[in-house]
Amino acid sequence: HDLDLSELWRVLSTFRQRDGFTNGDLAEIHEAFHRYHTDGMGQVETMEVGKMLYWLGYSVPFEIQQMLVDKVDISNKGNVDMYELKKLIRMLQGRSLAGVRASFHKLCRDEHGIIGVREAIGLLKMNGCVEERPEPLYTPKDMTEDDQGNKGFRISGILAACQRSWDRSRRRLQANCGFQPQHVQDLREMFRYFDTDKNDSIDMKELGQMIKQAFPELAQDPSMRPRLLQILAQIDPNKNGRLDFRGFLMAMQLIRERQDQAKVIKEHEAITAVGLSQIQVKELRDLYSEQNGEGLTSISKIQIISMVCKVCHFPRSSIPEFSKAFLEVKERSRIGDKASDDMDFPEFLFLMKMLHDADFGGIASLNQAKYGSC
Repeated sequence: HDLDLSELWRVLSTFRQRDGFTNGDLAEIHEAFHRYHTDGMGQVETMEVGKMLYWLGYSVPFEIQQMLVDKVDISNKGNVDMYELKKLIRMLQGRSLAGVRASFHKLCRDEHGIIGVREAIGLLKMNGCVEERPEPLYTPKDMTEDDQGNKGFRISGILAACQRSWDRSRRRLQANCGFQPQHVQDLREMFRYFDTDKNDSIDMKELGQMIKQAFPELAQDPSMRPRLLQILAQIDPNKNGRLDFRGFLMAMQLIRERQDQAKVIKEHEAITAVGLSQIQVKELRDLYSEQNGEGLTSISKIQIISMVCKVCHFPRSSIPEFSKAFLEVKERSRIGDKASDDMDFPEFLFLMKMLHDADFGGIASLNQAKYGSC
C-alpha cells in the first residue's frame, strides 16, 4: 500500500538515524569500531582509522585518510566516535559517487539522459568496477531504453552497477587483508622469491631479508626486531616461526599498519612543533592535496614551488633561499644515505613554518593580515 505521511516520516527518520547505511553496513561498522575501541570512552584514536577502513574493505591512501579525518575531527582531539566514523565512511563513499557522476556528465549533460552500452562499460571500468565471473559488470535491470528503443544507461543504473561492484571489491579486500588483487599478486611473487627453501612458507630469517630489501626504512629502525617478533606472535598461532602465504599477507598488513601509525605520529609531532592553528593546517593540507592527486605519499620540489607561488611572491631570485630551506628540512628527516627531492606533509609543514619565520616573499605579512598574530 502507499505510505501515508506518518509512515513516510518514520521511514525518513530511520534512514537519517542510520546515515543512509543498511543494517548490514551498520553492523560491520559497529564491529570495526569496537574491534579498535580500547579507551572505554566510546572513541577510537585517529591513528586507528586506517586499520578500521582496511578491516571494512576500503583501500584508502594515507593522505586521503588524513584529509577525511581532518574533516570529521574538527576539534583536533585526536580521536573519533561512532558518529564521526560513520560520517567519514559516508564522505568516502560520497567521493566515489561524485567521481561517477562527474564521469557520467562528461558523456551526457542531461541528468536524466542516457548513455550507450559501450560508453557505460568504459565509465564503469574507469571508476574501479571489474567483471568477476559469475558476477556480471551490469545487469538488465540497470539498463533502460530511449524513445527510439535504443538500450542504454541512466545515472541511476550506472550507480547501481557501481555499488554492487564496489561491494564485491570490499569483500575481496577483506579476504585479502586489505590488499588489491594486483598487490596480492605482487606479494605472492615476493613470497616465492624469499621462500628460498621452496617449502611454501618463510621463516623469521627469510622475513627479515624481505624487510631489508622491501622496507629499508624499517630495517634501519633499531626497534624493528622486537616489532617483528610481536608481528610474528600475532600471526603465528602454532609458534613454529614460519608463515604460509596467508600469514605472510597478515604480516604485510601489520607492517603497513605500523607504517601508517608512524606517519600519523610524525604528522602530529610536526603540527605541534610548528604551532599552526587547526584552520591553518587544514588550509595547508588542502593546498598540498591539490598537488598530491589521489593520495600519493609525497610531492616533488617543483610541485611545492608551484604551491608556494600561490600563497606569496616568489621571484626567480628567491630560488636559492627557498632551496636552502628545502634542503635543511630534508636533512632533518634523512634516513641513512637516502636522499629525495620529494616531501611528505609533515616535512611540508616544517618548510612552510621556516618560510613563514623568514617572511619569505612576504608570507608572514599575508598570514598576519589573514589570521592575526601567530
